[in-house]
Amino acid sequence: MEMFLICLLVVSPCLLSAFGDEILDVTLPQGVVRGHKHATLDIYEFHGIHYATEPTGRDKFKAPLPAPSWEGIFDAVEGLIMCPQPPSFQSEQCLRVNVFVPVNRQDGTLKPVIVVIHGGSFVNGFGNMYLPHHLVQRGIIAVTFNYRMGSHGFLCLNTENIPGNAGLKDQLAALKWVKENIQAFGGNPDDITLAGYSAGAASAEIMMLSPAADGLFHKVILESGSGISSWAVNPNAPELAKNIAIANGASDVDDITNLENFYLSLSYQELLRLASVGELLFTPCVDVDIDNNEVIVKELPYKNLISGNYNKLPMLTGYTDAEGVLFYGYREILMAQMNEDFKYALPSHFSSYAATSEEEAVEMLKNFYFDVEVIDYDSIRNFTDYYTDGQFSYWVVESARQNALNSAPVYLYEYTYVTSEAELTGPGLGATHCAQTDLIFISFSASENYTERDLIVQNRLVTMWSDFVKFGEPVPQSSPDYWEALDAERMNYLVIGFELENKTFPIPERLQLWDKICVGLVTFEVTFASWAPACACPYHTFPRAYDLHSGRTAPARPAPLPAGSTEGLSHIRITVRYNTNRPSNDLYRDHKVCVLAPEGKLDAGTVTEIENGTDIETECGTAIRMKSVVGIVIRNSAGTRNAGTRLGLAARSFNIKYEGTHSAPLPAPSWEGIFDAVEGLIMCPQPPSFQSEQCLRVNVFVPGNRQNGALKPVLVVIHGGAFVNGFGNALLPYHVVERDIIVVTFNYRLGPHGFLCLNTENIPGNAGLKDQLVALKWIKQNIQAFGGNPDDITLGGHSAGAASAEIMMLSPAADGLFHKIILESGSGIGSWAVNPKGPELAKNIAIANGANNVDDDITNLENFYLSLSYQELLRLASVGELLFTPCVDVDIDNNEVIVKELPYKNLISGNYTKLPMLTGYTDAEGLLFYGYREILMAQMNEDFKNALPPHFASYANINEEEAVEILRNFYFEVEIIDYNSIRNFTDYYTDGEFYYWVVESARQNALNSAPVYLYEYTYVTSEAELTGPGLGATHCAQTDLIFISFRTSENYTERDLIVQDRLVTMWSNFVKFGEPVPQGSPDYWEALDAERMNYLVIGFDLENKTFPTPERLQLWDKIWLKDDTDFANTLHFHILLLSLAVIILMI
Repeated sequence: MEMFLICLLVVSPCLLSAFGDEILDVTLPQGVVRGHKHATLDIYEFHGIHYATEPTGRDKFKAPLPAPSWEGIFDAVEGLIMCPQPPSFQSEQCLRVNVFVPVNRQDGTLKPVIVVIHGGSFVNGFGNMYLPHHLVQRGIIAVTFNYRMGSHGFLCLNTENIPGNAGLKDQLAALKWVKENIQAFGGNPDDITLAGYSAGAASAEIMMLSPAADGLFHKVILESGSGISSWAVNPNAPELAKNIAIANGASDVDDITNLENFYLSLSYQELLRLASVGELLFTPCVDVDIDNNEVIVKELPYKNLISGNYNKLPMLTGYTDAEGVLFYGYREILMAQMNEDFKYALPSHFSSYAATSEEEAVEMLKNFYFDVEVIDYDSIRNFTDYYTDGQFSYWVVESARQNALNSAPVYLYEYTYVTSEAELTGPGLGATHCAQTDLIFISFSASENYTERDLIVQNRLVTMWSDFVKFGEPVPQSSPDYWEALDAERMNYLVIGFELENKTFPIPERLQLWDKICVGLVTFEVTFASWAPACACPYHTFPRAYDLHSGRTAPARPAPLPAGSTEGLSHIRITVRYNTNRPSNDLYRDHKVCVLAPEGKLDAGTVTEIENGTDIETECGTAIRMKSVVGIVIRNSAGTRNAGTRLGLAARSFNIKYEGTHSAPLPAPSWEGIFDAVEGLIMCPQPPSFQSEQCLRVNVFVPGNRQNGALKPVLVVIHGGAFVNGFGNALLPYHVVERDIIVVTFNYRLGPHGFLCLNTENIPGNAGLKDQLVALKWIKQNIQAFGGNPDDITLGGHSAGAASAEIMMLSPAADGLFHKIILESGSGIGSWAVNPKGPELAKNIAIANGANNVDDDITNLENFYLSLSYQELLRLASVGELLFTPCVDVDIDNNEVIVKELPYKNLISGNYTKLPMLTGYTDAEGLLFYGYREILMAQMNEDFKNALPPHFASYANINEEEAVEILRNFYFEVEIIDYNSIRNFTDYYTDGEFYYWVVESARQNALNSAPVYLYEYTYVTSEAELTGPGLGATHCAQTDLIFISFRTSENYTERDLIVQDRLVTMWSNFVKFGEPVPQGSPDYWEALDAERMNYLVIGFDLENKTFPTPERLQLWDKIWLKDDTDFANTLHFHILLLSLAVIILMI
């Protein structure tokens, strides 16, 4: 589930897109490549073309090899190829480009080209993570591509076998390929714009500053990133590599040969474990020329930028006003680190970039941004500003200004617009990291419910970016919204919100602080002295920072005037202190200091009389000053440099209140004309993105031969996601549909929207289950129109979807709506599946979120939740957090009751319709929790009660103290639980959360005379063997082979495909015939006999066994389930069976 949620954030719509019938063949030196026209857009798409050959084996860290050639036609349709990255290996054969061509490419003129470098912290991502359709529709050819990442792409030892910057060398090879081949697609090789976002923006600027890429592109667009940032290039990469090696068990690595051999000996699985998803660990480094290898990063990029020794190109660059929201999800960890030692929060490679010591920087930064003893959520605005400035805005503005000083045309912007959905779901702090990218390109998270305001901003952005690609300026001079190129003296920039606003000097006080801290700065002090000859006032001294080359300074704040004084300043004294870390002291010779005051005179009145927009004449030129600011101008041989000023920023947040959305769904709407069913990415509100309240949709997948006369069997799939995330098409059923089955997926409300439960009229509870019930009724009523048999419907589900499916089977409300059931890695009788105390949980959450008087007054509690905005509701549960789940229903005004009692009681009673069931678990379900192992182990060590399953007291047969003693002694029996106990840790969560409940459900259904097919799934795919921890098949591993998801491999081995085919065949047979393997087959899978507890182990081979892991099952039998008399007898019988199994196994 954790992996699914990570993938959910970045998956491309390419997964769901279809091609039309038109093709376009293009002849390249490599061979003929075939593209396909987009199904609905006038765009030809070419996916997965080789631009280089990947070095492998001991050469895998080296520069890429020449691109391969091919015979015949290369059908360019593979759009989801990705380079190795956590959490999934993907493919080593990943150096591919994707070309998007307007249909009118053959109109006689070559088209401008944009090449986009993807972001992802240099460790994750792929070329088609963002699709450039909006730009291509403006007559531009777009190219995206993959490059090696993480240790594979950026491990740097400066040795022959591991020289470093393999990922940058891939980018360089891709740019050369584009330059050489784009004309064949109709693109102009002499009009190429290089663009990137986040780490891709850093890469693009590194390329611009490198002689190696000279002439390969002609304009640059940078979004939310810069190559001069401290995180972009590591000046001490071999030292980092050594420390990582030591931390991973290497010895004698002070010897560079030993260090190199250590890394060369690691498998891909071990290499991928060196960095986590999104971890900024392996980044570009400073190159060394080894055997005439091409050097891309000869020195730190800011040094090259300041020297001016690079090809100056037109540049469009900017940042968002709340880049730091990127770190919002980690705020608790980061704030804890800040409070423990603020040094932990300093930017990457601080000592190599900084002009001050860590101690000085900590004091300045804490005093400026926080100025509180303990940093907590009350400081969230300051926390966001801190990361916005130190990681992004400072470097972006500094890069823009230096490029402008070097006479490059630069267009600088601050992006502030927040989409309507983001206003509802975000923290209300501003536009997050790469928010502009999300509107310009199409990503998985792109909303299908943009408002009219959103679309206006989107259209404006796409127009400006397209104009820059075509003409070198984003807004033509004739436009009333003309965007003027940056003047380094005025520091003019464009604020892009819903309105456009031209401003000068972005966030000066914050950027001045970073000027003082970061590299290449000169500091000085401005001292105000003697207001009048008779005044014996003390000096008022204010430290300031000033970059003599770039010319930014703090606005010189006026010192407080003595009471009654009307005299102006008599003089200002400036003391300059040079910073020895500057790249060249030659930059600071022959400076002349000038002072600005009102009307150019020192005695013209107090500084507080300066008004906004006052022109101040001095011998150094004219400057515009704002609000009580005295400026300082410094002139050197390079020309005038100008001071900064203070600007005020206003932040807004909007909450939209709603009522009545926790109730059961209303009847489906009707429409006139034809409803074009093409929207496959609609999602119900869920963290981290709001998506759409209008989300109750079904998706129907029909085989092409539906009109052969016979009605087809139907499979309905309920998606998982801990009842808080997911959507119908998260997993696509193509393999099953190809077996002549109609498949339906659908959405249902999630989190508090779907499972907040008060048992009141307005918030009765189980809205999500009621959505599922309505979907099943819709299918029963309508599926025959699609060629499906309404009397042969199988209900399936995985994880929380499996729990939902079993709840439906046990509920009289769904009786007759389906006829068979498939459960994968989940059960409705699990303690996590239904909360017996939903209203109590809701009350506790309300109190924790500031509600008053809700202890005994249910009306106050209801009003509290009804008053919450969507933004506030979504904050109640995090991604993947199992908090809001189904509850026990109460009949209110004859509302339909789905969960009348805890499902296990209904199951034991036998009062439900018994259906053929295919159900099972994986042998390492507990790997779902592997990513949280350190936190969970710490909780276990602190108090093992923290690790007991959800709602323990309501389901358990013994008290918590007894359970803790039994479980610790059985699973761990060690004083401290750590990674040495990882197998036991995995077994514990496998059994308590999944395995026990699945087996118990299967056995009870068999005792109730239902035909049940029970399995244990143990197969691990080849890629998972390389990248996983080696403990078995993870949660829902079988689901990943049966269906198609974002993480579905494009590099399955022959063994993987054999297992996949077998699974799809068995599942399809069950849907069609009610049994997964026909009786005549040598691999016959017999229905469960509750006395023998027979089941099928599905690995690479099939094996029939009896009594699955009886000792573990017997232990949980002792712990679980309240002691109703009839049920107790059943339990005792079960324990006898399992004891017998243990004896049999020992004989």
